[in-house]
Amino acid sequence: MIHLAKSGNRFDLYYQNSLFFSHRNDEPAVILGISTPKPKIKTGLVNISEKIQRRIPMNRFSVEVNTQNRVVFQFSNSDTYESIKMEFRAGDELLITFKSENHDVNRIWIHLPSHMDENVYGGGQQFGRVCLNNQKISLFIHNRFAFVRNKRKIKVTEGISSFPLPVFLAIAKEMNYLCWINTFLYGEIAFHCTGKKGQFHEMYFWGIPDQILIKNDNHPLNLLTYLTSKIGRQPILPKWVLNGVCLTVSGDLIQIQEEIENEAESKTETKLEIKVNALEEAGITVTAVWCPDWAGVKMNKTEPLLFWDWKWNGSNRPIRYPNLPKLVDNFNKKGVHVLGYVNGFLNRKGDIYQDIPDKSHLLSTKFDTEYIIHQGNQDNAVIDLTLPKARAWFANTLQKELIENVGFSGWFGGDSDQNPIDSVAHEREDPYELHNQYPGLLAQTCYEAIQNSQISKNIDKPEERIFFTAVGHQNALSFTSIISAGVLNPSWDYSKGFGAAITSAISAGLSGLGYHHSIVGGWGLGGSIKRSKELFLRWTEFAAFSLIMHFGGGFPSSTWWSIDSDAETLKICKRMCQVHIAILPYLEMCIQEYQHHGWPVIRAPILHYPDDPNLSNLMDQYLLGPELWVAPIMKEGTVQKTLYLPEDGWVHLWSGIEFASGSFKINVPIGYPAVFYKKSSKWEALFNNITNQFGTHA
Repeated sequence: MIHLAKSGNRFDLYYQNSLFFSHRNDEPAVILGISTPKPKIKTGLVNISEKIQRRIPMNRFSVEVNTQNRVVFQFSNSDTYESIKMEFRAGDELLITFKSENHDVNRIWIHLPSHMDENVYGGGQQFGRVCLNNQKISLFIHNRFAFVRNKRKIKVTEGISSFPLPVFLAIAKEMNYLCWINTFLYGEIAFHCTGKKGQFHEMYFWGIPDQILIKNDNHPLNLLTYLTSKIGRQPILPKWVLNGVCLTVSGDLIQIQEEIENEAESKTETKLEIKVNALEEAGITVTAVWCPDWAGVKMNKTEPLLFWDWKWNGSNRPIRYPNLPKLVDNFNKKGVHVLGYVNGFLNRKGDIYQDIPDKSHLLSTKFDTEYIIHQGNQDNAVIDLTLPKARAWFANTLQKELIENVGFSGWFGGDSDQNPIDSVAHEREDPYELHNQYPGLLAQTCYEAIQNSQISKNIDKPEERIFFTAVGHQNALSFTSIISAGVLNPSWDYSKGFGAAITSAISAGLSGLGYHHSIVGGWGLGGSIKRSKELFLRWTEFAAFSLIMHFGGGFPSSTWWSIDSDAETLKICKRMCQVHIAILPYLEMCIQEYQHHGWPVIRAPILHYPDDPNLSNLMDQYLLGPELWVAPIMKEGTVQKTLYLPEDGWVHLWSGIEFASGSFKINVPIGYPAVFYKKSSKWEALFNNITNQFGTHA
């Protein structure tokens, strides 16, 4: 039910007895604008700037409709002709829509009231922060790889994300609510701004959004259920993803060694197979290997660059994995799944580019010529995934090359954040909207390739294959098995390193993303930053109490600490892998909770304890499902961890000692992170078995 309280030149609009919109003519809630974008692109970073020609406050209003279920306002400016109609419709949620006939207007600022005790969360993957109070987020997909590599000190408050979502969750004593803006427009949201009419959240968009939905509820978990029913839930994960570790590997393991004769079995094995076998013999279950360079690389001055032609044996580059289909088949027979990599770009010297049925399948420039992305010494075209026939062709190509010809169990979709903002699509989309839509279109294409695949190798069901990515927007969720934190430094840093892995997982869960992972130890950088043993092992602890244990290599991998760098590391990784497998039944329950209710596997404690003020800005602790409390070690040299436990009795997983609520210190030797389970847990028997088998007295 809507209630409108109008007095002179101002009004307040209430939905279900809570204030959600407030306007006064001397500080209007809506401002229109006319502006020209001036983007600057350098080394992958897009610096969005603009020249605002006019800001037009909507400082007059009239009420056209006023009922309990519908209110319509006409906003205008006292000195100009611009106006906008705004409709509020009440049902299970408050739906806000707009109508404007001013074709030259291309900017809008919208103010929603905020409350003093209100804590705000969400915005998609946020790196280095969880609570967004007094922060600003960008709703434009940024290139996180360029951000991480950039030497400039970029503030966390800049809100750069490779997976932003136009959604925020507000939790307060009196009211919890969710706000979802259904749009792909370039946008920004600044939380808890201050003005004459009090505090407000300012939403800014380069265009008029389709709609805004507001939903309130007594419990924040119910709001996530509602949100994911609207924007979609990630596909259910196959069990094999959880059942061991995933290794990121390089074709160097094939190329730099001759095949080694195994006389006992009268067959040849590659160095890669020998490495996997050695880990298995050491007691580490390997469930998958990821080969991002499967389609080949070409050197660019000092570093190899992926060759974007999605064939294992294509022309114009060395074959990275000789007889890859046989290698994949050998691994599949051992229960090891092999994963690949794709993106929406095509090397112009590659085979698939030559096979394009129609060059209209590609994005063009404003001069109607083929758009070219330069990657080092390689030139690449961009598939126009807004075009249905181009998506269908690319899905068929991926199905043939990755599934039927190789037998991959899935693949990573990368580099979608490089989709150019000055390109022209067949559908003539706004380039900034297209930039935000493109990763989701790639995810949809890959999902369709998997769903349409025939029986291949040892995987006979499409749902046994996965697609994972670090880049996306709200149209990607339904097609993406796993959201990745992407490229992170091998450091303890909160915005670029290990801390970002944890905060991105928590913030993603608060935004409706259910399945999240990061690569242990960081990935993708060389130079002076080296992956240390302590960092690697603390990250391994975190991975054990998440969905996926994914170990990466590095550049150069030989100088980076890894899973088999020494005997102690191998021993600790084995133990943490065994713990991870031991909680697999519990993780499967968490997956089902997400599928049925939209509740993430990694959860901010505030979701379960919204009335506890000590949890409002917690960044270094989380709930794994409803009953495991995890406090990762996020600082180098830590031997004791100070943490806080909310109401409920808790049991220390490694010692079996019971703890009440409150703050305290606990010893955290490497291999024993701070983990607790609820004393009243229905999973007590499983957790008790872990205590007996892996605890400090075991």
